[in-house]
Amino acid sequence: MSRVRDWPFFACIELMTDRGLLWYADVWADPALDRGALNLLRRSGCRGLRLLLWTGSARLSRRLGLGVDPAAARRICRDAAAEGLPISPLVKVGAPGEEEQDRRCTQAWLAL
Repeated sequence: MSRVRDWPFFACIELMTDRGLLWYADVWADPALDRGALNLLRRSGCRGLRLLLWTGSARLSRRLGLGVDPAAARRICRDAAAEGLPISPLVKVGAPGEEEQDRRCTQAWLAL
């Protein structure tokens, strides 16, 4: 079992499965957010995700201590699409310390 499904949040999600509730979730680009967890979200009534990516630059993510891995975020997007969950990435422009190379990384990530 992934550590994401150890979150108390997922215990609540399991209780919501098949109850007819429709909802949306903001999620971090956590590498532990696997296909099984995304499937559980969908089955519980989740109809879309807002992915809190903030930046497509691994360098800037490390510098700001965000703990976001752009490569894991790409995988989460692919897995969410396979589960039928629309996803909207949330990025920030002009973060402290953001350089031109960081902006290019974010643009490239969004172009995928």
